[in-house]
Amino acid sequence: MLKVDEYEKIRRAYYIEQKSIRQIARERGHSRKSVQKALGNSEPKPYQGQEERTAPTLGGYKARIAALLEENQQLPRKQRYTGHKIYEVIARGGYVGSESGVRRYIGEWRRLHNSPAVSCPWSLSLGRMRRPTGAKAKWSWPGNA
Repeated sequence: MLKVDEYEKIRRAYYIEQKSIRQIARERGHSRKSVQKALGNSEPKPYQGQEERTAPTLGGYKARIAALLEENQQLPRKQRYTGHKIYEVIARGGYVGSESGVRRYIGEWRRLHNSPAVSCPWSLSLGRMRRPTGAKAKWSWPGNA
């Protein structure tokens, strides 16, 4: 993909230095078609991201995976489902997609549902921290405990 400075160099070589498209392509290491595009457009086209793709294979199994993950939180640590085990469970239920797709969905689900609770006892006001009345800050450095 050509960058803005490459567009400028190509346009300068063609319009000011009067070089041919073939010569510019040879010197710059681009195809003649790329050089012609650079001459036709003053700036490169902006990047257009693709729409988010649906998961047609996994879509019907997302509710089952979510239920297994909810159940997972109640189980003792050593008995919890791994991503591979969840894949095996839904594969027995008829899922024909890839295991990596299941693990990717599990990671997204965990990021959304398992975020740690954050609490700050101090209130922030205009960029300054105020401690609650009577509270003192304690600092502990390694080796100074």
